[in-house]
Amino acid sequence: MPNMFHKIKKIASGGQLTKVREGYYFKNGEFHKVWSGASEVSYYDGDTLLGVEEVDEGEDVLHPSVDTTKSGYTLYGWAIAKGTEERVESLTATGDPMVLYAIYVVNSITVAQNDRILDSKYVSGALTASATANWNTANSSAGFTINLGKYQNAQINARVDTASNDTGNLNVGGGSVDGASIIDWLQSGRSASKTFNIGNGSHSLGVWATAYDDYRQTCWIHTQWITLSNPIAWV
Repeated sequence: MPNMFHKIKKIASGGQLTKVREGYYFKNGEFHKVWSGASEVSYYDGDTLLGVEEVDEGEDVLHPSVDTTKSGYTLYGWAIAKGTEERVESLTATGDPMVLYAIYVVNSITVAQNDRILDSKYVSGALTASATANWNTANSSAGFTINLGKYQNAQINARVDTASNDTGNLNVGGGSVDGASIIDWLQSGRSASKTFNIGNGSHSLGVWATAYDDYRQTCWIHTQWITLSNPIAWV
């Protein structure tokens, strides 16, 4: 059987086994490190090395002292493969070299704008609706869903527009987000907008129009933008 080298991890001291973290040899008046019982952990942001630390076997490797500050981003956690967005929740040093990759999340992202979904990972559904009245009141609605993902907050800015069908301003309209009014009484040819905080899950846009005469009144509700912010930070 061929000779093999093995790393010594424990020695007997005072009748008890004790971990050996590092091995040295002495030469020319100096100690020289031969090996380490700790893991040499390299921390990366993509291809950029953030730092290297030695972590004792069995100790946590997910909370290094390397500087993880990145302007405009929040550290969400660490991954064992570059490019993945799934963080490792628990990981300890094995005694062998290890590599970890930072997962950064941009602090604020616009996921919808001008009635258009920009990122279907976060938003789905309809972002605009209209109602047309003629000697009556008409109502319409639209539904959409927010998936916050790694974010904790979301905001929507919605706008209500009425057509300029009645120069006497007898025809009116209004709109709402999740039942909360943007404006209750919007005269013909006018517009109004409002920003709302919204959460994860399903939401609704409501719009109504009333026509008191022979002029039809149309009212629209538009999504001007939806933004997500305040990423979940790694602690």
